[in-house]
Amino acid sequence: MSFTVRPGRADDLSTIHAIWYANEVAADPSPPASGPILSGFSYEMERGDLRVAEDEAGRTLGFGATVGWGAGRDALTYLADLFIADDAQSQGVGQALLRALPLGDGVPRCVHASVDPRATALYIRWGMEPRWPNYLLAADPQWDAHGLAVLPGADLEVVAAAPDDPDLAAWDLRHFGHPRARDLAWLVESRDAQPLWFRRAGRTLGYGYVQRRCDEALWSPQAWTVGPVGAETPADARDCV
Repeated sequence: MSFTVRPGRADDLSTIHAIWYANEVAADPSPPASGPILSGFSYEMERGDLRVAEDEAGRTLGFGATVGWGAGRDALTYLADLFIADDAQSQGVGQALLRALPLGDGVPRCVHASVDPRATALYIRWGMEPRWPNYLLAADPQWDAHGLAVLPGADLEVVAAAPDDPDLAAWDLRHFGHPRARDLAWLVESRDAQPLWFRRAGRTLGYGYVQRRCDEALWSPQAWTVGPVGAETPADARDCV
């Protein structure tokens, strides 16, 4: 198969959304509606680097995107997306996209791997080592107060923070290692995220964001998403979550 890889454009959004949706629902016999075009794609074009693979006829075969923080040896590159159209799988499109994306040489790179074993194998060949499972947990909205009361951290005071509170970015920098004030502001603007402080006995243990809109939640469009969350110790982080 002959194809080329080029930078993504605004007029690619509907097509790459369709490829993402097809991968997400796969062979589900009763798939949910595709929903709006993911706001994250525009974010990746503006904040990172999004590339599109297309054949000689101009048909989009797949896309990939990275977002990076820092520079030099302190840089971190996150592979945010890599999706290939079903009829273009296993034909080198994913490898070509990875070669075109600025993954960085000799710097940390990371990704939330797909459940598709072919994708995991591809990431390993590109020097990424599986580290830990990533679970997406959904809570039943009918869960009663007793269920919440027995969770760790039920004694914490949860305080709404002002979106422009500079201490949020300072805490995030201390725990993430790279400045993300722009990214946190995007969560507020595009995901209707509410920042929070977590306190116990008057002492601030950590911070967190609750995203009240998530385009990717196809099966649970009204779901809220928790994250990022940062705290001083693993136990505090557990209690904050």
